[in-house]
Amino acid sequence: MRELCAIEEEEVTYRELVCALLTKTLTISSRLRGLSMKLRYRFLVNTLVTSLSLVGWTLFLIWGLNFTSPAYSARESRPFWTEKSSFIEGEDLLFVGVASRAQTVEEGRRQAFEQGKVELMNFAQITSAEAYGLVIETQMTFEEPNADGTMTVYRLFRVPLAKLLGIQGRLKAEGRVQAEVLDKSRKELEELQKTLIEKKTEWEQQRRSVEEMSRLFKEQIRFRSEQVCKLVGNGMTKSEVKSLLGKPDNVSYSGDYWEYRNATVYFSYSGFVNKLYGC
Repeated sequence: MRELCAIEEEEVTYRELVCALLTKTLTISSRLRGLSMKLRYRFLVNTLVTSLSLVGWTLFLIWGLNFTSPAYSARESRPFWTEKSSFIEGEDLLFVGVASRAQTVEEGRRQAFEQGKVELMNFAQITSAEAYGLVIETQMTFEEPNADGTMTVYRLFRVPLAKLLGIQGRLKAEGRVQAEVLDKSRKELEELQKTLIEKKTEWEQQRRSVEEMSRLFKEQIRFRSEQVCKLVGNGMTKSEVKSLLGKPDNVSYSGDYWEYRNATVYFSYSGFVNKLYGC
């Protein structure tokens, strides 16, 4: 038994715990020599069962603590604010930036700062904190090493809530002004479009009117020219031509030819028709 349970003075093992319980059980059993063999056997069995049960529970608790203690202790050591994204405390808005698996502490701090700005802009609905003169102050930093050698960095930031609300109010006012300007521009554009449509309709009407006048004019020219060719013949006098066709469109200076649109009537020196042109 002594050889089985021999250990170094500074070494603590699970075998030591089992051996100590067995040794104690045998010692107590040796002191019961005055009892009958049956009682001694029953006592020995009960003691061994109880000892082994205690050893089993002890080993289970030790294994459980060894398995869970690093993560549990790491989680318990984190400040409460690492579990939040943003919260209000007093007159300040506090928000958290997190950088996971950063290669260095400095890199993690930089990434956490950038992530914190994103968190602030999402919360406040602004596009740039610096553009509105909002100063971001770091309140706390918590750095946690990972098993792979990287770092997880948490940074707690602070901005005055009153200033943030003032910026939001100014943005809302600017948004209303912009909305009014856009609405006015939209109405002006609608009026311009309406005017253009009306002008286009008017131009279309004028174009159709001009086309109709041109068509009528051409028809009149064709009709008047055809009348000359149908009604006028050689030997007719000027008075006869005038009574049939009416006043000519144009008369030469000497009066020896009359124009009716595209047709021309020529007269001789004696005043009789002697030629037609354009028929």
